Amino acid sequence: MKERLPILELLVVGYCAWQGADLLGAWMQAPFDRLGWLALLIWLAPLGAVLRARRKLSGNVWLLSAALFFSFVGGVAELNVLRYAGLALALSGLLPRPAAPWVCAAVAWMPALGWFASHSNPAAILPLRLLIAGAGAAAAWQANNLRRCKT
Repeated sequence: MKERLPILELLVVGYCAWQGADLLGAWMQAPFDRLGWLALLIWLAPLGAVLRARRKLSGNVWLLSAALFFSFVGGVAELNVLRYAGLALALSGLLPRPAAPWVCAAVAWMPALGWFASHSNPAAILPLRLLIAGAGAAAAWQANNLRRCKT
């Protein structure tokens, strides 16, 4: 039987996604952030595997609380980096065992990485994004034993 997400977790993720909606504009307009959505999809792969395997999602209270805090403060202070961190924490709070490298690898899909990397080698931004997202996803995959998931 497939587990349903509790309404509270959905509300937190929804609020954080709403706060981080500026990501779409950055991915479409900013030259160093194009294809950041691809890094997000790679980063989200372990969460998708958990959903497909019908495993119970976490609802980690600490991560979801931190997500609300970061998103709220980011909205009040108009700091997108805090909003995006809130979204990353909210999504991380859904994984049964969110690996710390996976949570940190969320920077792969954030515009801040493009800004920092543009100062050294702009051509390497996309490969760097994909490498970080892939490494983080591999860590989450390993932490959640997703290799043995049966559908």
